Amino acid sequence: SSGINAEYGARIFRKIREGETSGVWDDTFKSKLHPFICKFNIPVHYIVFPELKKWHEAKADCERRGFYFAKIRNKAENDLLVEAINRVYDGVRHDKKFHHENWIWIGATDLKASGDFEFYDGEPIKFSIPWAKNQHDNKKTKKQGSQDYAAVSRWGEWDDSYGNDWNRPYACQCNPHGVAIDREMEEANAAWEREVLRRNELKDRLKKEKETKKNMKKEARQAKKKARQERKQK
Repeated sequence: SSGINAEYGARIFRKIREGETSGVWDDTFKSKLHPFICKFNIPVHYIVFPELKKWHEAKADCERRGFYFAKIRNKAENDLLVEAINRVYDGVRHDKKFHHENWIWIGATDLKASGDFEFYDGEPIKFSIPWAKNQHDNKKTKKQGSQDYAAVSRWGEWDDSYGNDWNRPYACQCNPHGVAIDREMEEANAAWEREVLRRNELKDRLKKEKETKKNMKKEARQAKKKARQERKQK
């Protein structure tokens, strides 16, 4: 083993001496600026930057770095983004839910059609988005306009926000085509869609039950009113 290493080291030294430095490794200072590569999918797909930027600034910075503004195409990728967020923040979050540093910009917007979120390049979002409670609400103000830009919380929920005014961390990705989906991820995606369906069915049932109770109370009041009128007529 030591002989092989010595031979390999001698070969590298000979290449350097002869001016052939392609593929040669070097230890250097972390303050030095160099180009860099990103291995797709494993172990890192999303890269979260804690610097605070507006949505358009975040998109431009991802592209400047040679990355792509993060796209979340399914629940499994949403979970991968949360893992990337935790690598930066170690699971810590601000107590105030909507503190700007709790939310990470991603490349989704509803600028083209209000309420219909898609990715920045027009690619549709085809999975059930895990919106935070009461979101997306598309609030509007005279100063900030409408909430047309998506952010993901440190715990994985989505929110629509004022991308032209609010400074937040942001996420980029290496591979523009997303990660390769394995069986475990497929099962996680299917389980999420079943859960969304269950929640929607429960919501619809509760809504119908509430409406039924409301109608029953209304009918009871009308019956009492009718009974009083009949007693007066007698």
